[in-house]
Amino acid sequence: MVQNLKRPESISVEHSDINTQTQYRELSLIDMWQLLWNAKWLVCAVTTLFAIASIVFALTRSNFYQTEVLLAPVSEGPGGLSALGDLGGLASLAGIRISRSQSNNPTVNAMASFTSKLFIIEFIEKYELLVPLLGSKWDPEQRRMVADPELYDENQKLWVRDVSPPKKPKPSSLEAYEYFMTLLQVKTDESTGLVTVTLLWQDPIEAQRMLGLLVQEINEYLKNKDLVEAQKSIEFLQAQLKKTNLVEMKEVVFQLIESQMKTVMLADVRDEYAFQTLDPAVVPERIAQPRRKLMVVIGTLLGGFLSVLIVFLRWYVRELKDKSAEPLNVT
Repeated sequence: MVQNLKRPESISVEHSDINTQTQYRELSLIDMWQLLWNAKWLVCAVTTLFAIASIVFALTRSNFYQTEVLLAPVSEGPGGLSALGDLGGLASLAGIRISRSQSNNPTVNAMASFTSKLFIIEFIEKYELLVPLLGSKWDPEQRRMVADPELYDENQKLWVRDVSPPKKPKPSSLEAYEYFMTLLQVKTDESTGLVTVTLLWQDPIEAQRMLGLLVQEINEYLKNKDLVEAQKSIEFLQAQLKKTNLVEMKEVVFQLIESQMKTVMLADVRDEYAFQTLDPAVVPERIAQPRRKLMVVIGTLLGGFLSVLIVFLRWYVRELKDKSAEPLNVT
């Protein structure tokens, strides 16, 4: 009876010894190299498969060409829009409120308008870019953009693309804007104030033309915007002029009207109203995207890494099975 009570203690000790002995061994660098060498055909096969797949993927991507233009924001002289800032304090004392957009830095407003939804959507609609942006593909034989029959039926002028709700076959203005903004980039040099605008396009000739039109339209857009505001300001000031009999206030109103008339005059005589072109866009000769060599290198490295991971996982699973299959030698 005493011997039976001592038996479990003996088993517990023996189990502890077994667990200590069955811990997994660590792999040395030599073991790792030997393991990879034994599985060299697997590593080569997986790496080659990924390399071929990355080559095929890179070759099926559409080519995009990039062109850029360097712009200088047009600064106003003492008699231009900045004159309103000098008269703002005097006008407020006279009880006349100046338009906020006229008092702010015109360069900031111009930069904000460059990427605004209102301007970009108007630009897309004016030049009918919806199909070229979202319903076309590059034809290497004709060397130009053509309608993709899977997206747009050119004969019936009908969108036939297959999309999931809430999207519709015909792209919305917001979808067109979002895609266009992936092609457009506007950067400002903080030290010089110069603006660099880059545009990606599948047709290199169209890339130059579209960027030139974009700069032309932003100048026209900002010009018309300031003209409308100036005309409204003039009408308002003329109405205020009729209401007052104070000589001092009339002098202030006359100066404000003069400033607005200068705005109208500058808009009429200057084509590059907000941005002056320093370095115009040219037809690009090199493909900017996709970076096919980089894609192939990344794909090949990914395949090599994955193949090595597979080799070590196989070793780990094999070790796990071997250890679990060992019988418990309990005496």
